[in-house]
Amino acid sequence: MKNLLDKLRYRLTIFMQGRYGIDSFSYFLTAAGAVLAVISGGGYLRYMFFTGILLEVWAIFRCLSRKFDRRRDELRSYLDVKRYVLIRVKLVKLKITERKEYKYVLCGSCDKILRIPKGKGKVTVTCPICGRQYKKRS
Repeated sequence: MKNLLDKLRYRLTIFMQGRYGIDSFSYFLTAAGAVLAVISGGGYLRYMFFTGILLEVWAIFRCLSRKFDRRRDELRSYLDVKRYVLIRVKLVKLKITERKEYKYVLCGSCDKILRIPKGKGKVTVTCPICGRQYKKRS
């Protein structure tokens, strides 16, 4: 049995040589496809089920692709969107939890979250990352 598994592992390794493989975008596509397929109730919501299956097929296609440059560009775009969404979610969370003491704004250049104390009138805020200055009301 162990010999059979070793042969299978070897053949799979040979097959995957020169192919892109799995990355975080492929994991996301697989998870999103599975969630949509499960939520659809096994086909009752056909469009949602079909979309989930398409996401699964796209993830497999990306894993087996030999076009590294295109897959890397797709990954970079996914990571940019993910970063944008996570920054906005973090900003909303901070605005809700500390709304009585601070006001939060985003730097327009580098997307750094800046904190301004409330009740100080108009303040000049300097971004610690890029050095850009903003006049904001607190």
